[in-house]
Formats: sequence, C-alpha cells, structure tokens
Amino acid sequence: MKKMATLIAVALMLSMAVPTFAAIDLSGKVETRFELGRNEANEWEVTGKTGVDVQTGFKAEGGQQVKAVVQLEGWRLNNFDSDGNPQQDITEPYPTNPGELKINKVWLQTDGPFWHGGPAVSTRVGDVDIKWNGLVGHLGAKRGITIEGMEFGPVAGRAFYAFDGENHPMGLQANADIHGLNVGAMVMHRGDLGTELAANASTQIVPGIEVEGEAALDAQQNYLYRVGAKLETMPNLVLTAGYRGYNGFDAAYDNYNEDRSKSAYDRETGFTVGVRTEQNGIDLAAEYDQPTATVTARAETAIYDTDIWASTKLVNQQMEETKFGAKRTFPVAGMDITGQYEGTLAKDAAAKHVLKANTTLNMIPELQGLGLNAEVALNGTELGHWAAGAEYQAPNGISLGAGYHSVDGPSVTAGLKASF
Repeated sequence: MKKMATLIAVALMLSMAVPTFAAIDLSGKVETRFELGRNEANEWEVTGKTGVDVQTGFKAEGGQQVKAVVQLEGWRLNNFDSDGNPQQDITEPYPTNPGELKINKVWLQTDGPFWHGGPAVSTRVGDVDIKWNGLVGHLGAKRGITIEGMEFGPVAGRAFYAFDGENHPMGLQANADIHGLNVGAMVMHRGDLGTELAANASTQIVPGIEVEGEAALDAQQNYLYRVGAKLETMPNLVLTAGYRGYNGFDAAYDNYNEDRSKSAYDRETGFTVGVRTEQNGIDLAAEYDQPTATVTARAETAIYDTDIWASTKLVNQQMEETKFGAKRTFPVAGMDITGQYEGTLAKDAAAKHVLKANTTLNMIPELQGLGLNAEVALNGTELGHWAAGAEYQAPNGISLGAGYHSVDGPSVTAGLKASF
C-alpha cells in the first residue's frame, strides 16, 4: 500500500506542477464470492473467494511543436484465474505491488517538414513500436527513429532506424494504389545479417474475381511466397484457391509463431482449394489443404426455428473430430425455454453428448430475471455428469446462485463485483 500511495502521489505532483502534463489511467475490477458446499471432511462449510484486478498507467506529455512523452511503468494486481473467477481465499492478506516506480517509455515526436515547403511527416525519436510487416519487419518495441507519412504521388512511405542490442536494423516500406492495383514492399537491412525483402500485391481483375500474392526473401536467399484467388461470379457461390511455397525462409524479424492464428505464415508448400455456398437456406463450406492433407467441412441451417450445425475435420483421410448440434427456443406456459444439443466424435475417444436447457422466469414479481439451467452429459453410453442450477441478480447488484452437480455435489453462491 505504501508503494501504491507513492506512485499516486508522484503522479499527482506531476499533474499539479504542470497542468495537462501528466495523466493517470486506472482500471480494473473487484469481486467477492461466497459458496456453501461440503469440504473434504464432507461437512457443510461457507468459503469465500476474492479477486482484485487493478492496473495503473501514467503518461506525461509536454511541448508544442516538439512533443515529449513519458510513460511511467504502472503496476498490476491480479488474482483472478484464467476463467475470470476470484481465486484468493478471503482470509488471506491482499497482494502488494512488488514493482518500483520507473520509466517505461520515453519519446520525442514532431509533425512537420524537414525543409521549408517540404511535405509534412511524423518523426518519432526514442521508444518506437515497429510491426510493419509480418515477414521481414516485425521488430516490436525498440529504441530508434521512425518517419511516417512520406508521400510521393500515389506512393506512401515510411522508414525506421532502430537499435537492437549491438545491431542497428533499418528499413523502408512503401505502399501504393495504382488504378485499383494495391502494391507494397518492404526492405529491411542489418549490417551483420544483410538485406531482407518482402512484397505484396492485390487487385480485382473484374467484378467478382480478386487475386492477391506476396513473397519474401531472407538474407540467406531463402524464400516463401503465397498466391490466392477468390471468385464470386455466381450467385451464392464463393470459390477460393491458393498456392504457397516455402524454402527454408527464416527472417530475422518475422512474425512466425507455432500458433497459426497469430503467425504470418507456415512452413508448408502446396495448394489449398475451398468453396462456400448457400443453397435453400443451408450454408455450406469446405476446404482442402494439400500440404497438410487436411479437409474441413461445415454446414449450418435453420429448420422450423431450430438452428442446426455440423463440422468435421479429416487429416490423411482419417477423421480427427466431428461436431454437430441443434438449438431451439420453445414457448412453454408463458416461458421461453432454450434447449441445446452438442455432440462430439473424436479420434480414439468415446463419443460425447451434451444436452442443455435454460430459461428465465419473470412470473414472480419479487424475482424478476430468475434463471434456471440444466445439463446432462454422456460419454459414449455412460452417464458423464448431470447438473441443475438457478441464478438470480438482485436489484442491489448481488448475484445469487444455487445448483447441484452429480460429481461436485451441491453448492450455493453469493457474490458482488464491480468494474472501473
């Protein structure tokens, strides 16, 4: 608490000394939850969990033509688990901030020309963030210089010079839209490594036909490339096709990540084809990726107010996973009951089936918004678990809940939370 008070005091002194110079950013949430259940000795017991997630940031700006920005490193306290549930026992002391007040980022920035009558550009010196190209220009947070906003007719450009330990990478990026043809290129050079290049282009050949491509070359002359096309020339039908090649490409500042959803590319060579269509109210999509021998297919539709879906994934002609389900809301005695079924078939595993139902009751004036829910799960032909519960949000903001789980047993919860 003393360190927190010190941080806030310093920020307040900055803001009082120079109005509009310092700013404090404070955000977070606080939650406390109680639960009535059986302990390890099979005795009824009330336990409490509390969660505090507080994050501060400090930022100071000063100057007129040249702006100086100073960001002080904030602190964060967080004892929520990955699902957002408070996890600290209510009897334990609150965590304290172990950090010290220190500068996080500092930079100078000016907007204007380098010579009289020249084009206005934005120049930043100090801490910069360079994530301009996922193939050769993903440097991240570095110290250096960036110049952005350079224009030469239809061409927009920007450049950087950075410090990365003992290395001094530099780069130039340009993009242009020339009569509907979008082109771009980036050059990155580091003295000890050499030069790396990336280029991309995309256009619409005719209405309904789009093509795109990109290629990159690292300092060792290893390459990768990708080309793709999308055709929407027929009603309710979209065709896609692509080809990608990889030959040991490993740039110094690429954005390769084993998690493909966050990566700029993968290390495969081959083609991909796909189709998406909507026929008679059914959305259908399928794709085949040749280098990974993966087939994915999906179908969604609604029949008599029932949402139905199914998807499957095959690798090397063997099913990896298939999911299917249905969801519908039924009006029953003045209530809307939503029922849902989910099924999963996975390789080398028993089939899983889950049935869910939930509704909200408003017929009791004192308990408006009372929610009821139930769930049954089957693993193959065996009962996995079943559960039932009720949730209620009181007018004073307190959340109340009660339920029974066939494995975990009964539970009663009460909690209060606020965000700021």
